[in-house]
Amino acid sequence: MKRVLFVLAALVVLSLPVTAVACSESEQTTAPNFVLLVSDENNAITDFDHLYINISSIGMHLSGGTGNESGDWLEFTPDVTQVDLRLLLDDNAMTIWSGNITEGQYTKVFIYVDDAWGILVGGNESESVEVDIPSNKLQISKPFAVNNSSTTAFVYDITVISTGNEHSGIDYQLSPQIAKSGTDQPYIEVEPGD
Repeated sequence: MKRVLFVLAALVVLSLPVTAVACSESEQTTAPNFVLLVSDENNAITDFDHLYINISSIGMHLSGGTGNESGDWLEFTPDVTQVDLRLLLDDNAMTIWSGNITEGQYTKVFIYVDDAWGILVGGNESESVEVDIPSNKLQISKPFAVNNSSTTAFVYDITVISTGNEHSGIDYQLSPQIAKSGTDQPYIEVEPGD
């Protein structure tokens, strides 16, 4: 009887590491293969205490392969719909969507922005300034690949630029920054509540 109990105890002990490994592998398969982050190139952002953008959707173009430019379009709703660009200076970036998308080569990323407004330095909520978004969308054409064996993090850099002058009035406009965007950009992740 003692021998039987010893064998059973040994089997239980041996099964524990196998269970731990299985959990670890399960966690790996649930990791997203794509993360989209937003950051902000400095330019005129220092005119603002806050600059909010409301994002309605995200679009991405999946290439059709060699000789086929038609491909497929993916569109999805962001996890974070309002972003304060003032928090995203330098390498700071915020994840607005993460999940699993079709493997392949992507050529374009769109961010559809419903509206944008800011509070200038020294101003208050009642004196908010509208920021123009041409066609209510921001577009970057920059190829990158997505596969299921790793997570691809694409940093989408947006900047606000000022137009006009003190005499004619200063207007502000959002613009995507291709040189600061892509899967090769360093970033420090900022949480929405920060």
